[in-house]
Amino acid sequence: MTRPFKISFSAVSSADTHCRLDVASELVQELSTLTAAGQRYTMAKIVGVLSVPSVGPWMDDLTQQSARLAPDVEVFSRRAMDIVSLLRASIDR
Repeated sequence: MTRPFKISFSAVSSADTHCRLDVASELVQELSTLTAAGQRYTMAKIVGVLSVPSVGPWMDDLTQQSARLAPDVEVFSRRAMDIVSLLRASIDR
């Protein structure tokens, strides 16, 4: 079952949100070049950059993947970019 997608950035400016999404995108693109320890560290940073209360359920997937000893970088990257795309679409309307 798909949940309805609703974003609220009342406390965050659009420019700040775009900047955060750009940073998250760049970090995701770097994941494949890092060591396992670097990947876990960067994944935790991405989770922090993308944390917005309204995407909590989807962030749980990222948080769980980043906490694994051997995280699946492709799964994490795909989900993170999905969240970035959804957040961009919601603020560009």
